[in-house]
Amino acid sequence: IFMTMALSFVGKGDVGAMLVVLASFLHLVLVVWFIYMSMAYGTMSDPSWFANTIGIGLCAVKIWFYYPLSGHFLIAITLIMTFLFYPICLIRVALNEKMSA
Repeated sequence: IFMTMALSFVGKGDVGAMLVVLASFLHLVLVVWFIYMSMAYGTMSDPSWFANTIGIGLCAVKIWFYYPLSGHFLIAITLIMTFLFYPICLIRVALNEKMSA
């Protein structure tokens, strides 16, 4: 929902700017909560995690139109999570017989 809001309301004036910032902030809160819950329960990353974690890059691109520094911050988070989760997911898919690639 937050990615859709950020993509839909960009360029819609001041209201659109507020909604893009709100959606990006809520997506960041969701990512922090998601990572915390996975660490609390000791779960390993799956390919389905990319919508929650790396999808924040879409919000980063849209918020960059209004606040470039915030956009760079979210892109940095996206890149860190990509380099962290992608190899783990790739290994899990390649070695787990229950997952189909």
